[in-house]
Amino acid sequence: MSPSILQYLPSYLTPMTLGKRMPTTEGIFFCTFVCWKHIPLIDKTGLYDSIYEKLQRWTDKGCAVNGYVVMPNHVHLLMYAPPGASINDILGNCKRWWSKVIIDRLTEAKDHNMLFRLQRDVNTHRHAKGQWFSVWEPSSDIKTCFSEAMIVQKLDYIHRNPLQEQWRLAETPEACLHSSAAFYSHGGPTSMPVVHWKECFR
Repeated sequence: MSPSILQYLPSYLTPMTLGKRMPTTEGIFFCTFVCWKHIPLIDKTGLYDSIYEKLQRWTDKGCAVNGYVVMPNHVHLLMYAPPGASINDILGNCKRWWSKVIIDRLTEAKDHNMLFRLQRDVNTHRHAKGQWFSVWEPSSDIKTCFSEAMIVQKLDYIHRNPLQEQWRLAETPEACLHSSAAFYSHGGPTSMPVVHWKECFR
C-alpha cells in the first residue's frame, strides 16, 4: 500500500486486507472525464454546483460517491454503482446535462468566442446526431476497482491531483475545496456527501 495514503486516513478508516477482491455483481469505478481540448470550462462556467447537484441525484438512486476531485478542466470520481446500474449510462447522462449547463452559461455570459471555438470542431457526423458543440473529450476513462489496494491507490491519486506542479491549487490535499480529501483525513465536511468505500460492501 502506498504509504502516502496513511497520513490522510484516521486509524478507524484504515483499509482492510488489501488482497480482498471486490464483488463482481456491483462495483466501485474510477472515472475520469476531461473538457474538450483541456479547456478549463468547469472553472470558466462555475460548473461545480451543477456537478454536485447532478451527482446527488444519482446518489438518491442508489449510487454513491466514494471519492472525487473537481479540477478546472477535468473530474476524477470514485463511484459506486449498485447492481443493475451501468456506470457508462450514469456518466453519459451526467455529461449530457453538464454540456447543456456549460453552453447555457457561456451563452448567458455572451462568450461568443468560446461558443464559436466549441462549435467549429463538431464534425458533420456529430451534427447529424444533434450535437452542436464539443464540450467533453469523446470518451471517459472508466476502470473497475477490482481490489481494495486499487481503491486506496486511486484515492491517493485523486487527492494529490490538485497539488501537481501544473496546478498548485492547494498546499495540502485537505485544503482543496472541491475534493473528498478532508473526509478521508479527519471526517471533515466536503462540497458534496461522500460515502466511505467500505460502506458499499457491508
